[in-house]
Amino acid sequence: MANESNADDSHTVGIWQVNKDRLASMQQRIANMPRILSGSAGKSFCSIFKVPQSFIDINGRCYFPYIVSVGPYHHGDSRLLIRPVPWPVRPVRPHRAPQFSGASEIFQPIYMYSYFFSPTKLFLLYSNARFLGALLKRRRINLENLLRAVQPLKARSRECYSADIHFSVDEFIEILAVDGCFVIELFRKFGGIVAFEADDPLLSLSWIYSFLLRDLIRLENQIPFFVLQCLFDLTEPAGEEPSPSLQTQALRCFNNILQRSEESVEKFGNLAGKHILDLLRSSFIPADYEEPWERKFTSSHVIHCISKLRRAGIRLKAAEESFLVVRFGRGTMEMPKIAVDDFMYSFLLKCVAYEQCYRCCSKHMTTNV
Repeated sequence: MANESNADDSHTVGIWQVNKDRLASMQQRIANMPRILSGSAGKSFCSIFKVPQSFIDINGRCYFPYIVSVGPYHHGDSRLLIRPVPWPVRPVRPHRAPQFSGASEIFQPIYMYSYFFSPTKLFLLYSNARFLGALLKRRRINLENLLRAVQPLKARSRECYSADIHFSVDEFIEILAVDGCFVIELFRKFGGIVAFEADDPLLSLSWIYSFLLRDLIRLENQIPFFVLQCLFDLTEPAGEEPSPSLQTQALRCFNNILQRSEESVEKFGNLAGKHILDLLRSSFIPADYEEPWERKFTSSHVIHCISKLRRAGIRLKAAEESFLVVRFGRGTMEMPKIAVDDFMYSFLLKCVAYEQCYRCCSKHMTTNV
């Protein structure tokens, strides 16, 4: 009986062995993990972000450009109406292609634009390099010198993007130079400093203007402001009366829609901005407010809706300052009026996305929206 009991209690213990092939596969995947974020993501100088998917799920394609790509994130997107045209170009309906003596021959074919008409939609194929060619001709600047001026900024510029940039050094420099000059020339043209060509579609097709301005403030559609400033300084005419600052010209361009007073625009002539969206957003921030330093966490304090405030017995009074300046005292809340049209709605959405991605800025827009 004892022997039978011992036989029943005995059992074999197997020792689990690691599968060598799967172990090697795991080690290879760890060593070659795909990089979605750049090494600079999360640092204070990284300020141009891919919009989180959760924002896109709620608000749709409003974070993506419709007309023009600025910077590397959407460069070459075939859905855009203004984009780099592959060389060579064979337009469906050929128009007069301007010749620019200051540009390299390789740029010559892409100064063409064509119209494609359909019963429901007008497609405009228009190269942003056309502005670069006009600038080179007007200022008599050598294209090589322009690229050489941008080249020292390439490493610093890459660190401003949170996602990896999958372009070569030469391609990245060209994107910064062409797109940067396009933005600067756009501000000069809409500001009346440089005249439009008579047949320029940006002038003749009025619907483009509002969409174009909205594209310039999309978070994924930015290039660093120091690149714009470099190109702006390089292309300013020497020996002539200096034109308004780049900040002033940019804010004046947007003021055609925002309709703020001239004084409120002029006082921001030296405002520091990390890119165009940050510049426009900063022009609404109260002057006595200091942005948080790098390691400080900034929280969002939500202001309740008007109906809740009134039910709580709080009186409301209209003010004449920036809509972000809210004061409360003796049961009365003073807050300026704000007209939320298509552009302002788009602007507020971009600002909220920027504030939620960039930890080194205040949450003014998030709090008020």
